[in-house]
Amino acid sequence: MMYTWSEFEQKLIIHRDTSIDISRILYMYEKQIKDLIVKIKQLKFEAATPIFDELYEIQGYLASAKYKYDIELNNELDLFVYHFDRAYDEYIRHYWYEQFHNNITWPLPEDV
Repeated sequence: MMYTWSEFEQKLIIHRDTSIDISRILYMYEKQIKDLIVKIKQLKFEAATPIFDELYEIQGYLASAKYKYDIELNNELDLFVYHFDRAYDEYIRHYWYEQFHNNITWPLPEDV
């Protein structure tokens, strides 16, 4: 099927606008992740459970965007998706809790 230039241009405009929206949403998630990690540093482990739940939920959204919809994530979000894949596990949560309290920086270094 051939598109006229006008039809093609409309599709390009939609693509551009959608790409900008997706970039903004990804930036919002990145900021939210950083804010939640700062909160974890201020809490005892038991009180941080809902925050870890929220981080795990965000990880699921970003993993879906990456793997289901082929959205390219920046390096920081890509590492977050990788490292928080099993954040439902209490042992993993303890590990990250200790890391955050030992002043690990976010974004994570690639070799953590």
